[in-house]
Amino acid sequence: MKKWLLIFSAAALFDTVLLIWCLTPSPALRADFFDVGEGDGELISLRGGVRILIDGGRDGVLLQELGRALGPLEKRIDLIILTHCQLDHLGGLYETVDRYEIGAFIYNGCDSTLGEWQNIKNELVQKKISVYAVKAGDVIRYTSAEITILSPDTALIGSRNENEEAITFLLKYEKTSFLFMSDAPPDLERKIAGRLSGPVSVLKVSHHGSRFSSTPEFLSKANPLLSVIEVGKNNYGHPATSTVAELLKYGEVYRTDLSGTIKIIFNDGKLNVFQRKG
Repeated sequence: MKKWLLIFSAAALFDTVLLIWCLTPSPALRADFFDVGEGDGELISLRGGVRILIDGGRDGVLLQELGRALGPLEKRIDLIILTHCQLDHLGGLYETVDRYEIGAFIYNGCDSTLGEWQNIKNELVQKKISVYAVKAGDVIRYTSAEITILSPDTALIGSRNENEEAITFLLKYEKTSFLFMSDAPPDLERKIAGRLSGPVSVLKVSHHGSRFSSTPEFLSKANPLLSVIEVGKNNYGHPATSTVAELLKYGEVYRTDLSGTIKIIFNDGKLNVFQRKG
């Protein structure tokens, strides 16, 4: 299996362009934030062909999105990261593990009684896929890229609040950085802010833009150029108007419920943003 490294430096200058979805030649880094409704699902593609899937949305919509992003003939994903065992993050992963060749599967070490999670575990065993539990401080590297796991802390594993034990991580590549916040609540955001060495290029906003997420204290440290909110029709008021307003103080904000799947490409020192609705 390929090895990885993901490293982010926030000092580069970036041109941010909102464009209609189109094909681009082999970028250094591509991040797809899938329109999976009220859930999370992201795909990182690195030059050299390494693909990392983060979460799986609530249902089979993820498979459709993967087919669009990878094409019908590509059936390998090098790494799956399940941030935590909630349905809106793992619902589409069983079919993904079933239909794709998976290099390794990473999760936070927690268990769940959800039938969907039990099915995923059984499929991982049946296909003999390597499974690893990670914690804050672990690092994954591939060439010029680095993933630093920011949470969970060992002490929080088994917490009553599944969001507190979610995997969050910083992806660094050359002069850009992506911060993936899963459903991190405010207490976890404060800890993560203390682990950041500087601003980030792109923020995957916590918890679908909940009014409790993306606190001013956290954002002042993360200082994102771009923020992406993965959100769909819901009864929770996501994303909160106050959260969006706070994010806009720092840079552009994109929402999957308005723009569909968001594709961000880093190439030649620039970030380009593409949208595809429908």
